[in-house]
Order: sequence, then C-alpha cells, then structure tokens
Amino acid sequence: MSADDVKLLGEKIDAMVLRVNALEEAVSALMLRSANHEKIIRWLRNAGLLLLGAALGSGAVHLDDVVAILKNP
Repeated sequence: MSADDVKLLGEKIDAMVLRVNALEEAVSALMLRSANHEKIIRWLRNAGLLLLGAALGSGAVHLDDVVAILKNP
C-alpha cells in the first residue's frame, strides 16, 4: 500500500469513529428521554388509578361502568 492509501484509510477510519461517537451520544440521549417518559407515564397511571379509586369510593362512578369501559376501550 502506498502512503497515500494509508493516509486515506486513516482519514476514513477517523470519520467513522466520529460517526460512531455521534451515534452513541444520540442513543444515550434517546435512552435518557425514554426513561423520563416512562417515569411520567407511570406517574400518570398511578394518578389515574387514585382518581378512579376516589370516584368509585364517592359513588360518582359505578363499578359496572368501569368494567364496561375496560371491556370496550
């Protein structure tokens, strides 16, 4: 291999390393956002269950209505 070929190959490897690093950063950011979204969804689900429990306890909603909604969303 000539010196020019080796230099070109080195440049291509450097460019690939940069692209892999950028991809790694993007995946890490996506995983962090996904974890945050999961926390929010979990919080909303728990809040919904608490509200449903309060509604059932106060008599504002009947259990038959809840069962009907769960069967046919």
